[in-house]
Amino acid sequence: MTLGEISIEQVWLVFGAAAQALILACLIAHWVASRRAGGFALPRACIYICIFAFALLAVYAAANREPVFLAGQILNLVITLRVLAIRSTQAKDGREDFPVVAPDRADADADRRRH
Repeated sequence: MTLGEISIEQVWLVFGAAAQALILACLIAHWVASRRAGGFALPRACIYICIFAFALLAVYAAANREPVFLAGQILNLVITLRVLAIRSTQAKDGREDFPVVAPDRADADADRRRH
């Protein structure tokens, strides 16, 4: 197949798959960072990459005239921008990351509140 034989549908397919691969890479990075931290950890780079990837997927959805998919990507963008805003506020307060909450700690805190 030559470059002249590639259809616009194939280009959009590669475009959408690349954006989805970026999101998968961020999820894997988040999982690895959380395992190493022993609790929730979200690298700042993942937030920026996800914003970029959700924007690419929104373009993909708009180009393919998929309003439900487009609405979902816009919602993902809004949520991720909110997470970024929370991280920025915490950085101003001198906290670099989200608080680490381990499941056993959450259970212990809940038990203390009940008694």
